[in-house]
Amino acid sequence: MSTDAGLSGNIVEAIAISNAQVIGEQQAILTNLAMSTEIANVNLAQQNAVNKQNALFQLEMATIGKCVEVIMSIDPTDPHAKDQLDLYQKLMQNLVQIFKQMEPTINKVNHPIADEQS
Repeated sequence: MSTDAGLSGNIVEAIAISNAQVIGEQQAILTNLAMSTEIANVNLAQQNAVNKQNALFQLEMATIGKCVEVIMSIDPTDPHAKDQLDLYQKLMQNLVQIFKQMEPTINKVNHPIADEQS
């Protein structure tokens, strides 16, 4: 049996079966692609969160180091030493408050998979 294009019926049938298989597998392939994209996005979000936490830690260490340097430079025999210590203590308390306000935004990470499960 031959078609108008000169192909036998077996070849036409084989092509039709092959096309049907490809169409059937297409949904699974697209689903796997979407899942891998979602996993990659979650991975990047977690990497960004770690980078932000590291940046905050470095900022905290630099600030603490500077505070220690300033406090150690105070001359205890200076009559204004107590006033300077009180001033630096207030500044350090303000810095602690600033860091506490920054931490929730640093630690917040969007987890699409976790959001779907809850």
